Amino acid sequence: MPSYQNAQEAETLLEAAPLTPGKSASLNEPSSSTRKFAGMAIAATALIAGVAGVTHATGKTAPAAALSEEIKSDWMNPIVENPTVHESSTGWYFYKSATIARTGTVDVVADFMARHTGGSACDAVNLGCDGYKITCVYGADSDVDDSTTSMMWDRQLHYVHAPKLHSHAVDGDDMGTDGWMDFMEESYDGMSEFNGFMHNKFTMFTGDIEAKAVELQNDNHKTMKRLSVYHEGGYSASITVSLKGYIWEFVGFAPDACANPEAADCSYALWSEDECPAAHTVDVNMTALTGMIAREQERKQAGDQFGTGYANSSMWISNSIASSNIFSDEMTLNFDLLKNRTQAQVRYSGGTESAGSPTCNVATIAYANMNQEYSGQDDHVTLKYVTNWKQQNATSKRTEKTYSITDYETYIARVHKKYLTRPHSGNPDDMWRNWDHFLDQHIGIKWYRDTPSDMCYNHNQDITSMLKDHHISCGKRAVDGDGDHFYTATPASTMSLEYNTECNYGAMGETNICTCNAENSNELAFFKNETDQNGSIDDDELVATTTTSTRLQGGEAECNADADETYLWVLTVLMGLMVR
Repeated sequence: MPSYQNAQEAETLLEAAPLTPGKSASLNEPSSSTRKFAGMAIAATALIAGVAGVTHATGKTAPAAALSEEIKSDWMNPIVENPTVHESSTGWYFYKSATIARTGTVDVVADFMARHTGGSACDAVNLGCDGYKITCVYGADSDVDDSTTSMMWDRQLHYVHAPKLHSHAVDGDDMGTDGWMDFMEESYDGMSEFNGFMHNKFTMFTGDIEAKAVELQNDNHKTMKRLSVYHEGGYSASITVSLKGYIWEFVGFAPDACANPEAADCSYALWSEDECPAAHTVDVNMTALTGMIAREQERKQAGDQFGTGYANSSMWISNSIASSNIFSDEMTLNFDLLKNRTQAQVRYSGGTESAGSPTCNVATIAYANMNQEYSGQDDHVTLKYVTNWKQQNATSKRTEKTYSITDYETYIARVHKKYLTRPHSGNPDDMWRNWDHFLDQHIGIKWYRDTPSDMCYNHNQDITSMLKDHHISCGKRAVDGDGDHFYTATPASTMSLEYNTECNYGAMGETNICTCNAENSNELAFFKNETDQNGSIDDDELVATTTTSTRLQGGEAECNADADETYLWVLTVLMGLMVR
């Protein structure tokens, strides 16, 4: 781990180096400054324990992460499974997505998600100091007969509200995350006309599209209603609605009135050529998904606590991201890394040879080598990057300002460069504990932890090596019991790709999240005494610096120190001594 060189570096606590393949965590020697701090922390612990009742935590040393040929052969050549067999099989899959909640919209967003999106276990989770993760679960179908297994429905959608996090490319500019969300909302003009920013969306399957239309209309939401040709015959219907700048699309079987899209009583219109029909196709088996939802209703009516089915009434099936050019060098690199490192399949559609979509191109990313028990058989989530050549610009109806998809990508890249490359030492190992608010706009790709455990550590370090080798900035966060999360400054993408390895492999200085400070670090919030009165940290972990891995206890929402004032004072003094 690099030494703290000055007061600024000591204050930020952001220069803990990620381990690289082939290096055991036990070989990661602390620097002289770290030894000094560790010694002082240990010496002070007796005093602290007497005052605050502290007990010491023991860190775990991760195994060496050399990518052996034996292990590589397992995951580089996944076994093709019978899709009718519902059993565990290790693999990568999309497990969550998140976007940004404009400042002051927590209640509005939470209400919409709980009442309209069809999710279950909806909550606004306190992340500290007016920061919230507004979340619902949209689970996969799983044969369950106990409460533990029933909690393994692995689909999550979030909004992140975090007004303290960095998000401006230039200090004081009028954009940042709030400015961009406002611009997009204003450009939609009450969903009166399609524009390219509407390709940024969550797509949800619902069993009754007309009921969803009535529900949204009764709550005075402006919607856009469209039809797509369905691959099994007939049409799928789409209802799009904006929630504070980000699009939700609900899809399902088109109503009977739209068997002929030109019928007078059909209130849906086919996607136009300029709207890129290829970007809106529904690739899932809607019949199977309808059956999954129906089984849940039957289970509830029968009074069974557990069983096959869903707690939610809709399923997350896709995410889309507007792109200025899916064939750029940066996007080609993104697709190559996904294919080579996570075994993603990338399929292209649209273009001049595509019927109905000659002015757009779509890259659809999917995973077939899934852990089916946790990621689903029929509700595979896909990710679509969309370049709509006819819809590259949009204009705010309020300000009359026009911005392009390229402007949005460039702005986010500038924010990432400004905040994710500090301190400016030139050493990429010094830049993994930073953060900016645009990282909260991400889609998560999970490697499900499975046996042998070495396999997970190997993947963890393979992702580390990939990001370092290609100079991709990253905000890495560690969640105890939930693995390491690599939030990447994905080149030319307005949405970050987040890799979650479901295992922890880290160096001293690993941090969980906390929106009490701009760096989104609960360790830093603790040391700077920036936490509020809610939540707690297992404070013992913060002084266990003789180990090479610090694990912060509690979930990602528990960033706020509930420590005795004397304990805070002692740690503050120790930090001051370390700087001197």
